[in-house]
Amino acid sequence: MKIMRPFHPFSISLAALLGLGLGLTLPAHADVQHKLDFESGLGGWSAIKGTSYFNWARWRGGTHSGHTGPASAHEGSYYLYLEASRNYPARTAYLQSPEFAGDLKSISFYYHMYGAHMGTLTLEGFDGKNWTTLWTTTGETHKRHQAPWTRQEMNLAGRGLKRLRFQGATIDNRKSSQYRGDMAIDYVLVTTGEIPSGDNWRKSESGAGIYYGPGNVGIGDTQPEADLSILGNLSKPLTGYMGITKGSTKVVGVGTQFTRELVVGDSLRIGDEVFIITTILGDTELTIDAPHTAGAPASTAYTDSNLLTVETGAEVKSLVIDKSGNVGIGKAPDAGHKLDVQGAARVDALKLAGKAACEKLQTDANGTVTCGKDADSGGDITGVTAGSGLSGGGSSGTVTLNVDTARIQKRVSGTCPAGQSIRVIDAAGGVTCEADANSGGDITGVTAGDGLAGGGHSGTVSLKVDTAKIQKRVSEPCAVGKSIREIKEDGTRVCNAIPDGDFRLVLKDDFETSAIGWSMTTRTTFNGTKILGGYGVSAGISFHKDFDLSGIPHKEVMVRLVYWAIDSWDYELGYAGAGNSVWSMTYAYTWEGGNLGRGGWGDHFSNVELKTPHTGNSIRVFAGSKLDSAATDESFGIDNVEIWVR
Repeated sequence: MKIMRPFHPFSISLAALLGLGLGLTLPAHADVQHKLDFESGLGGWSAIKGTSYFNWARWRGGTHSGHTGPASAHEGSYYLYLEASRNYPARTAYLQSPEFAGDLKSISFYYHMYGAHMGTLTLEGFDGKNWTTLWTTTGETHKRHQAPWTRQEMNLAGRGLKRLRFQGATIDNRKSSQYRGDMAIDYVLVTTGEIPSGDNWRKSESGAGIYYGPGNVGIGDTQPEADLSILGNLSKPLTGYMGITKGSTKVVGVGTQFTRELVVGDSLRIGDEVFIITTILGDTELTIDAPHTAGAPASTAYTDSNLLTVETGAEVKSLVIDKSGNVGIGKAPDAGHKLDVQGAARVDALKLAGKAACEKLQTDANGTVTCGKDADSGGDITGVTAGSGLSGGGSSGTVTLNVDTARIQKRVSGTCPAGQSIRVIDAAGGVTCEADANSGGDITGVTAGDGLAGGGHSGTVSLKVDTAKIQKRVSEPCAVGKSIREIKEDGTRVCNAIPDGDFRLVLKDDFETSAIGWSMTTRTTFNGTKILGGYGVSAGISFHKDFDLSGIPHKEVMVRLVYWAIDSWDYELGYAGAGNSVWSMTYAYTWEGGNLGRGGWGDHFSNVELKTPHTGNSIRVFAGSKLDSAATDESFGIDNVEIWVR
């Protein structure tokens, strides 16, 4: 494990990079702008938990809680926010910049503070000795999720500041119900003066993280000893969130994709500490090489991007060095291959490690080339010995081997006529035949067995099914709404109407394979089964289906279904209906119910039964809700829709 040092992401054109390597003079500019938009990570800034239970988190879309936070980022897809739920009282977390090389001149940023229980957002500056407050605001400043973000700009010239940091503090309360305080920031732009030069090394003006000197260029490496030296910056964010307790090596994720985004041996930054991955147990569990010294619940983790990518003008990859040091030529290297070439490759000299000599190259079942040996090569045949079933052999001249006919049967060449079978096969392949004991006679009579009638002893003999014992085939069905009461000897049937007093199931949708006919057909997996709608799909909407009852006599319809209320409902309305019959309910996440979905709240279900008089050819079944937040915050779905009639 190592402590992560601040690092600025870089952006440099090929022309600029060649200019550095060739010692060409870069144009001077008075000011340098440093942009932080959270689209690919924290850009060298550090998220520090302080006293907060949660750290500043990189996010897209609405936050976990209802009635607080923005609906989306101000710029691009991602922003940073501080979770307020269960994070009380007065818990603080920081977003801290690295030390800037040039003099700080100005800063601008966007913030969003929607929520009735909003805390305080503060901007502070560090002059090398003390942190001082530059700007602060307290309480709710935005009135809805979709409210435009607010821009704040400050002049920092002449203050001698080296670093900046945002401090987020939750409201000073001890009530778990006061969770509507998710503050957010986005698109931070810091302007500094010209980056000073010193000794023989300079930091390029195209972005922090690129250093150059006499003949050498470093990307992320402040003292490059090679012509080009690249040091990974662990700035690529992983999908989902992960947590680790203090002193533990086990990392557990939520919504993570460990098996697709990582391999054993990759570097992983969790908080301010960096580790090596030792095992990957699944998409949501892995282990690291050393215990985490502080612990990090609900954090975004970071790994390296590719170290080097070279593309043609048509954006075709020509050379790729990935985060594990694997090299791909003509393609990105597949995991586990130190060198992966697409197309033909030529090697003038090939040396296999630890092999002094190699008589032949061979490929094993995995396609690996290894050094092999011809077990029977390198000598002359001095003799041939006949093995089992053979005779002959010798040690000189032309050697002949024969089949030993005393032990191996020669090919059978004889046959037997009809009515006879082979009794003996001799050494030469000849046969001795004899008559079949039960062949060669005439049928003198046919007797009808059980279930048959007829038979005889001469002429054409007929057998037929005995209909006194075997039922003739029933060839006619009963009409819809009737059932078979009696089957007669000749196969005809007697039908009776089904009694009106009994409901019978005629149609069903369980959504396991499809949602055909519904006005909204998106299904999700929930509680181990498929439902219509659900997390991330259905919130304040409704959907329906017209079920076809033509040809089914009935006077009344009964509809049964399961209605799921998922995540943070705040006494909001859900409903379902069939024809003129409607069911509804209000639900709050504080009711008893296990957390079965993807959010962090309890979920609740209702078994709905609707009855309505009905004689038509179709009936409409519908479901919906009056939810007012995104479907990733609160949602609903239905399952097991059944249509009964009588």
